[in-house]
Amino acid sequence: PKKHGAKLRIASIAAIALLAVCSSVWIWNGHSEPDKAANAMAVVATDKGSSKTFLLPDSSEIILQPESRLTYSRSLQGNTREVWLEGEAHLQVTRNPSRPFIVHCQNMEVRVLGTVFNVSSYNADSKAEVTLYKGKIVAASSYSNRHVEHEMMPGDHIIIDKQTGDCQLCKVPAIINEGGENMLFINETLGDIAKKLERRYNVKIEIEDSVQKKDMKMYAIFVNGEGLI
Repeated sequence: PKKHGAKLRIASIAAIALLAVCSSVWIWNGHSEPDKAANAMAVVATDKGSSKTFLLPDSSEIILQPESRLTYSRSLQGNTREVWLEGEAHLQVTRNPSRPFIVHCQNMEVRVLGTVFNVSSYNADSKAEVTLYKGKIVAASSYSNRHVEHEMMPGDHIIIDKQTGDCQLCKVPAIINEGGENMLFINETLGDIAKKLERRYNVKIEIEDSVQKKDMKMYAIFVNGEGLI
């Protein structure tokens, strides 16, 4: 009888331990699933010649330009709202001073409270650009081990040379509006302009004659969705 009672006590202890382990697993799983959902990442991408307009969870509007990719948390929760951009996007950020909006690019980030701006940072391009239409942002870059930080005001346009880290500040012409279809070329080579037009309009542009023409510096503006014709 004593042995039988000992077996019962051991079995009871084992059952309680197993129940505790199962409960712990259930509780852990119950808490981890929402965290996984909150941290799940969404990716929006575009092809050459096409763009996409969509809203983030905080109602910020994004116009993702051709051959671009934007990655963000599906919940966009936390002390900051962060997105990762490869390519170009026009952003109209919902204002929330307690939760700054941060756009991460290659060796560059733009910090925002609430504003309208454009970021272009294609990995294949030799320059990165930021244009501010409304509000205030801080654009920081770290190319070639050179850290540059600019607090931008409406009408500012900065061009960052990825090879040297140099940053050029320009003023946006009055004709440029807040639309996401704008294209602004300031002192850019004809070769670089052709590459960007090919990306935007999904065409092939050939520059005849000498290489010198590709190196010609030019100014050009496309507004309101203007085409090549």
